[in-house]
Amino acid sequence: MNTFSRRGLALLALTTIGAALAPLAAAQAVVINGCAIKPYASCMGASLGSTYLFGANLAHADLSQADLAGANLTRAHLAGANLEGARLTGARLAQADLLLANLTHASLDRAQLSKTILTKAWLTGASLRNTRLKGANLDGAHLAGADCTGAFLAGASMERARLSRVRLVGADLTGAFLRRAVLSRANLTDAVLVQTDLTQASLAHANLSRSDLSGADLSGADLSGTDLSDADLTNADLTDANLAGANLHHAIMPDGLIHR
Repeated sequence: MNTFSRRGLALLALTTIGAALAPLAAAQAVVINGCAIKPYASCMGASLGSTYLFGANLAHADLSQADLAGANLTRAHLAGANLEGARLTGARLAQADLLLANLTHASLDRAQLSKTILTKAWLTGASLRNTRLKGANLDGAHLAGADCTGAFLAGASMERARLSRVRLVGADLTGAFLRRAVLSRANLTDAVLVQTDLTQASLAHANLSRSDLSGADLSGADLSGTDLSDADLTNADLTDANLAGANLHHAIMPDGLIHR
């Protein structure tokens, strides 16, 4: 066998070995600041601010108290992840999967969560000030006591969501779906709820003063004790709604007349 042939065989052997090891190398998790980017990772308190994690699989990972401010988590897999107390200010989470994730007391101010899956996620006491949640799925999510001041929730689905005592001052919920959602004692002052579906929602003792509810569906909703002063209810559907004890002072009623 000549030298060229031996070298050719050696090169072929190395190529074959490299091809065999490639899947193993690919399977190795990337480690960033001590955090292995993989499902079920243990990254409590990890420093991952401004990190590029597009499409990363961190399902069921422990990221509690982690710093993810400004991180790019677009289309990331975070179903079942523990993000309690995590800092996600300004993070990009569009189209990410956060099904059943724990975001209790997390900071998501100014984060991008358009079309994000947050079904049955826990956001109790979380801060979502000026956060974009356009078209997000929050069905069955828990947001009691969360601060969503100025949040953009147009077209979001929040059916049966738990939103008691949530702060939605100045929030935009145009065309959102909140069927049977619980918004008791929520603060929706100056909120935009145009064409919003609030069928059979519970808004008992909520503050909806100066809110725009024009064209909203409030059929069967509980509005007992609700503050609707100066609210715009033009063309709203109030069929079978409970308005016992509601404050309608200067509200524009469905027929366009101002309530005195």
